[in-house]
Amino acid sequence: MWKFIYITLIKNNIINLKTGILYVFSKKEGGYIMSLGVRLRKVRKGKNLSQKEAAKRIEINNSCISNYERDYRTPQIETLVALADLYDISTDYLLGRTSNKKRNGHNYDAFEEMYLEIKELEMRKLKILEEMFKELI
Repeated sequence: MWKFIYITLIKNNIINLKTGILYVFSKKEGGYIMSLGVRLRKVRKGKNLSQKEAAKRIEINNSCISNYERDYRTPQIETLVALADLYDISTDYLLGRTSNKKRNGHNYDAFEEMYLEIKELEMRKLKILEEMFKELI
């Protein structure tokens, strides 16, 4: 059975007409990713919040939430952080930098990745030093 996906291309962005989801082109990802607005809408609905409730909790007008979710406007950094805190997700997920919604305590996904890489590197260095020490004995 054939499945048809109805899409339209607007300024290098794709809109799935069946779902209404906007995908924006990302050079970094080398393809299309969900827009900020789509991610905001998905996580808000996942938390079972209306636009009005979400706006009230972070003390902004509900028309702002609507504009963000429709990609008419982009939230300021403070608002983006407040939304991420409200939805308990990472700002990196909202911005399309990661597909991992999970938020760690400090909200620095890239920092955590670098730390783990350095830790692994240090462990390899220790093993090499141990082997060198054993050879000397």
